[in-house]
Amino acid sequence: MNDTLTHSTDVVSVGAVSSVPSDVENLLDFLPVLYPGGSAWLARTASEVENGTADAFAALVDNATVAIGFGVLKPSNRYKVRTLFVSPTRRGQGIGTILIAALSDRAEHLGACEIYITAAATIRDDFEPMISKAGFERVATEPGRYGCGRDEDIFVKLIY
Repeated sequence: MNDTLTHSTDVVSVGAVSSVPSDVENLLDFLPVLYPGGSAWLARTASEVENGTADAFAALVDNATVAIGFGVLKPSNRYKVRTLFVSPTRRGQGIGTILIAALSDRAEHLGACEIYITAAATIRDDFEPMISKAGFERVATEPGRYGCGRDEDIFVKLIY
């Protein structure tokens, strides 16, 4: 899936990538702070994308990555969206919607029975409306998933 989105004077190209763009570490610079082992996780995910065991979709503006989505088919035949992140300066432009649609299409192509994504409960007010439009439903909240007061919402979309 390759889409082009025009917002203001910028052209945003969105599509599957076979390797993680080199500037993604800067885009996801918060990972090591929020998640123990975040840098190692990103390196492992990049390796999985390169060897074809995980998927990556990126959004680029002027060859700079402004959004990224990672996904993987789990042995349970459920597709996990590992990360869906849009640069704060690019939110509200439809980029996240295109990325989640691309990841959903990939899950369906792989024959997954469902697709799921987790998100910090602190971003629920912004995240849930976007993900709900894509057919996801919040099915649970796991208290303290990443420490005291750091609850995580779980969203699921069934694939028929």
